[in-house]
Amino acid sequence: MVEKLLEGFPIMDAMSSYDYFAQGICKVPVVATNHLDPFLTQKRPEEFWVYYCCGQGYQVSNRFIAMPSARTRILGVQLYKFQVQGFLQWGFNFYNNVTSIHPIDPFATADGDASYPAGDPFMVYPGPDGEPQESLRLVVFSDALHDLRALQLLESLTNRAHVLALIEEGLDGPLTFSTYPRDPEYLLRLREIVHQEISGRMQ
Repeated sequence: MVEKLLEGFPIMDAMSSYDYFAQGICKVPVVATNHLDPFLTQKRPEEFWVYYCCGQGYQVSNRFIAMPSARTRILGVQLYKFQVQGFLQWGFNFYNNVTSIHPIDPFATADGDASYPAGDPFMVYPGPDGEPQESLRLVVFSDALHDLRALQLLESLTNRAHVLALIEEGLDGPLTFSTYPRDPEYLLRLREIVHQEISGRMQ
């Protein structure tokens, strides 16, 4: 209904079903990370984003408080490998219950008053004078994006095949959004190798 009115503008929407993309309803899908397989194995969108929120708690990356930081940080490597153009996460500073009937104290309640997995509704805490205070989850997510940029920089200095080989060196199988190393040492080791290779090529 609105496509003609928005000619020239990107039209994107969050979706979990490949059928909506296959029918041409939305050219830029924003896909839940636990529903990505058909978007990667069938006709792939020219541009697509991924997202996670309260429903992505099994196998895939997320930033719930109960999850180890490595599970949050692996996202950067996954975004690089699958050449994802963007990431959507809705909960930056949602300090209410699920229907916004009443506010919550984020320092005492991290789950929107038993509405979401703890850590999902917000990534920052309210600080003095309205300045946001970082959560550990935000810091680790930032690390994930720095990993992504470092891999992209190394690719520009070498080639994509070289970087992909570094990512999957020593793994039992291909890295995917649901199958990836759980050991935090993997990420630290990979980043150190990437740093060394970048430094050696930029001197």
